[in-house]
This record gives sequence, C-alpha cells and structure tokens, in this order.
Amino acid sequence: MKKAGVIIAGFILTACTLACKEKSESQENNQELVKKDKKEEYCYRSEYPFLDYEGKEAKDVEELRFTMEGNAIEGIFNWIPGEKGGMRGGISGTIQDNIITAIYTEINSDEPIKLSITLSPDKADITSSWDGFGEFSIPKVECR
Repeated sequence: MKKAGVIIAGFILTACTLACKEKSESQENNQELVKKDKKEEYCYRSEYPFLDYEGKEAKDVEELRFTMEGNAIEGIFNWIPGEKGGMRGGISGTIQDNIITAIYTEINSDEPIKLSITLSPDKADITSSWDGFGEFSIPKVECR
C-alpha cells in the first residue's frame, strides 16, 4: 500500500512539474511576442557646422526619427540646411531584415517619395529612386 502511495505521489509530482514547465514556456513565448509588438523609438542625427557666405556660424542638420511596432514604422525625416531649401516630412512603411521600405511625404510637396532605409547598428543609410532626393548616411544617436 505504501509503495502504491509513493508511486501515485510520484505521478502527481511529475504531472505538476510538466504542467508548470509548459506554463512557464508559454509565458516566455508571450513575453517574446510582447517585446516584438512593443513600440520602440529609433533616432539618427548629424549636424555639420560651417561658416555661411557672410562668415556667420551655420549648420546643416539631417534627422531621422521613427517608432517601430511589429514591422510597421512611422516617423519623420528632416534635412535642414544652414541656408535655404531643405526637406521636412513624415515617413511610414515597413521593415524586413533591417531594410525599411517607406513613403516620405515632404511638407512642401504633393508627391510622395519612395525611400529605402538600411539600418545598421550605428547608422541609417537612406536612398530613393527619385534623383532629386540624394543619399544620406546618418549616425545613430540616443533618443531625447
């Protein structure tokens, strides 16, 4: 009788251990999904100081900021030269394998521009098929 009780207790202990392990693994998987769906902010910025034609200090600024939730991104891209011109606008798109395919809507334009943004650990490289856009390589910075 004692032997049967020990065997039954062993079965109960084994069943509880397996159930707890499955619950723990399920919780870990759910936490991974939450991390993937969590909104994360990414920031890239460069400033190029120079003296303008009057000898005054000026700077060109390139800025890319976006949030990523899952594989969707949304944010801004600004190129602000120390003198006239520049571009400011919003981006939205998707990311796959560290490459963002996005649409850039520049404030002063009715035409959206398709962008490709390649992310690496320390920078973002931005290109477009539109010749007037240019190419940008912007270092990653801490978001503030």
